Amino acid sequence: MIGQLLKCGLILLAALPLASLSAQNLDCLALQDFKIVVLGSSTAAGSGASSSDSAWVNRYRQYLQSINPDNQVVNLAQGGYNTY
Repeated sequence: MIGQLLKCGLILLAALPLASLSAQNLDCLALQDFKIVVLGSSTAAGSGASSSDSAWVNRYRQYLQSINPDNQVVNLAQGGYNTY
C-alpha cells in the first residue's frame, strides 16, 4: 500500500486535505482503491453534526467514493473514548 501511495507521489495524512490534490494525483487515486480507518471519539463518531450525512467522516467517505467507488472509510470512533 505504501508503495502504491509513493508511486502516485502522495502520502495520506490526517492533516492533508484531499481537496488540494492536483489533477494528476486524483487520476492516480482513481486507479486504486483505499481502505481508511478512522479512530477517534465523539467528533469522529458524528456527535454535533446536524445529520449523520453531515458528519466529517461520512463527508470524507462520500468524497473518496466520488473519486473511486471502491474506496472504503471505516469509522471505529466512539464517543467518550480516546485514541491514546
